Amino acid sequence: MNQYSDLMEVGSYCETEILKECKKDPEAFEAVYNYYFDTIFLFIKKRINDKETAFDITQQVFFNALTNLKNYQLKGLPFSSYLFKIAINECNQHFRNKNKIRYISINEKSINLLSEDLLWVDHKEKLIARLEQAVRSLKHKELFLIELRYFEQESFKKISQLLGISENNCKVKVHRIIKKLKKHFKREE
Repeated sequence: MNQYSDLMEVGSYCETEILKECKKDPEAFEAVYNYYFDTIFLFIKKRINDKETAFDITQQVFFNALTNLKNYQLKGLPFSSYLFKIAINECNQHFRNKNKIRYISINEKSINLLSEDLLWVDHKEKLIARLEQAVRSLKHKELFLIELRYFEQESFKKISQLLGISENNCKVKVHRIIKKLKKHFKREE
């Protein structure tokens, strides 16, 4: 632990000051690393489903963040948004390089939310089977939006921060993806 670790707990003002300090002294980044590591690791592990690989990717995220910190600009968003963007890119790169299977965590609540928006009220087993087919038709970014919104139940505001887009743009994108999934479901009937 270094002198900045306690300050990370205080909030965004201190985070801003610590990030300025990190640009001058890379050792100050340890506080940022310790503060966000678990959050970023869990985010990646949900997508990778392999603890060791998730750990390696998480390390790469923080390495990239530290290496590119001089280019980071404070835009009023938490630093975690920047870390999540790097994590998303690293996960996508992992899938491209390894031709690996992408994992999605689905629970009953997320199935209920998604089925409501899809206007699909049939049996859950049928929904899950058809959903598996439908999500295969989605691009990585589309699947990621659906995953955040329905399977992780993130707010549009948080998703927009993660992706660096406006909240309205986020809503429009999710709406278009739901429309695309509805078309897929209609074709299957």
